[in-house]
Amino acid sequence: MKIQTLLLTSLLLFGCASLKNSSSKQSLTILSATAQKWHAGHVSGGSGVNYTITLIANSNKLSFDSLHLTDYTSKFAVITGNFNETPIKKGDTITLKASTPKEIKLQLTGNIGYNETLRKPIEFAKLKELYYP
Repeated sequence: MKIQTLLLTSLLLFGCASLKNSSSKQSLTILSATAQKWHAGHVSGGSGVNYTITLIANSNKLSFDSLHLTDYTSKFAVITGNFNETPIKKGDTITLKASTPKEIKLQLTGNIGYNETLRKPIEFAKLKELYYP
């Protein structure tokens, strides 16, 4: 009986530990992700696509690198609640912004590059095209 109790307790502890480890790997909660083509008011003004991602940090010390699209990578502008890039803390709401030039087609899937080597797949909702006067 003691052996069965010991085995059952060990299995429960191991199961809880593995559940904790799998949930701790979920360091980002995506709230929204949008892609919007834009056009300047005149030909020489340019055009492109703006990508905006709003997320919640589920861990401390996150650092964001780039948005990885097919055949193109764009560095992120990172905006936190107080508009500076001090160390990100668990629970912070963060907005990531990236842009591509007109030569790069609008893409609705990509990857968020963060903490130097990690990537999180993301899908974007397409917004109506924006025309500046």
